[in-house]
Amino acid sequence: MHHCLSIDEILREIFRCIESRSTLYALARTCRTFSDPAVDRIWETLTAIEPALLKNLSSARFVTNRFDSARPVRVHCCLALLHPLNDGDWNTIRRLSSRVRRLHINLRIVLPWFDETDVPPQWFYQLASPPDSSFLFPNLR
Repeated sequence: MHHCLSIDEILREIFRCIESRSTLYALARTCRTFSDPAVDRIWETLTAIEPALLKNLSSARFVTNRFDSARPVRVHCCLALLHPLNDGDWNTIRRLSSRVRRLHINLRIVLPWFDETDVPPQWFYQLASPPDSSFLFPNLR
């Protein structure tokens, strides 16, 4: 590999030109030198909290909910937290959310309400109550 490709700032400039997330994933797995700049670019803009952040927590599992039988049955699968967030989960949240620079989400569209009562899922309340403010997206611009 050419020596200029071992300079972090050059890699970050090159990776800023890459639009495809799959290409960034491949670059992140290529070598240690590419990993940090590629992963930072992947996490730079977050468009959904649930799949991106929650799937990395130890207590997160996919669950299925069938709606009221009086209406047509609809199966809804989403991530849920099986137990309250522990210290390891909060450290994962801090590590991953510190890479996020922009947050582009529409809560009405992105949050899959687990029932149809307009009550946010349990994980939403847990994430809204971090141990301190440094845990959730400290580098948003």
